[in-house]
Amino acid sequence: MDRHLVSLAGAFLLGALAGAVAVGGWIAAPAPAESPALEGSPGTGDAAMAEHSGRALATTVAPEPVTSGDAPVSPLAGVSQGQGASESDEDARLREITAGWTRLQEAIMRLDGRVSDLEKRLGGSEAADAGPPERPATAEDRRSVLTGAGVAEDLAADIVWREAQYELDRLELRDLAIREGWFRSDRYREALARVEREQPDLRTEIGDDVFDRYLFGAGEDNRVRISSVIAGSSAETAGLNPGDLIERYDGNRVFSFTELREATTGGDRGELVPVEIRRADGRRDQLWLPRGPLGVRMDLIRTDPDA
Repeated sequence: MDRHLVSLAGAFLLGALAGAVAVGGWIAAPAPAESPALEGSPGTGDAAMAEHSGRALATTVAPEPVTSGDAPVSPLAGVSQGQGASESDEDARLREITAGWTRLQEAIMRLDGRVSDLEKRLGGSEAADAGPPERPATAEDRRSVLTGAGVAEDLAADIVWREAQYELDRLELRDLAIREGWFRSDRYREALARVEREQPDLRTEIGDDVFDRYLFGAGEDNRVRISSVIAGSSAETAGLNPGDLIERYDGNRVFSFTELREATTGGDRGELVPVEIRRADGRRDQLWLPRGPLGVRMDLIRTDPDA
């Protein structure tokens, strides 16, 4: 606001000074002599005075006009041109930033492509995308998994048939007990125990090694892994670490929580038993721990037994 007022005042004073100079020059100037250049011009009195005053004013006040073609350009045009130049500079900088951002995105995409190619060459991508196979949904699927683990075809077919009969017998017993009103009675529990005795013991029939491969091929978990160790526990004292896999306890293979729990609670509490583990880096080790609670938190994982 202050700059605007100062500009107006300056323009007013400049205009007044120009007017004074023009009037003084008109009064002091002698009457112009007729010249051929003015012959035939319309009017010599007021018109000549106006022309002379205009020349004086133009000489004193007005800047030299900048022309574009034949039309005069206002002195304010310089301000507009300056603003336009400033806007052009901003547009240029914006275009430069946009181009730089585009180049950065392209570089990131190229780098991502190189990383993906490297992962594929190292096999990491396929391992991440593979995942566990679908669990057997039909009798044929189950026979295929058994034979793939190393079970003979005739034994695989017999096992699948006996497992199916066992499941059907359980369903028939439950349906009969509900219909006749003795479901969950002693009679039902005794009958169920007789059916349970007919359940095929797959692990015993095919052996631990084949059973291990069967679990892996069927998409089942087959290892107990230590996720954390409780401070002051026998596991910490013995040297168990998070990531260790417990493969054997007192000489027996371990594939589940239930099997490990039964092993730690059996026998004489406190007796030292061998525990075979596989470290996170693949090394195998044997530790001796007192029978009883290990003092660890665990989870189940699926791992290739032949790896």
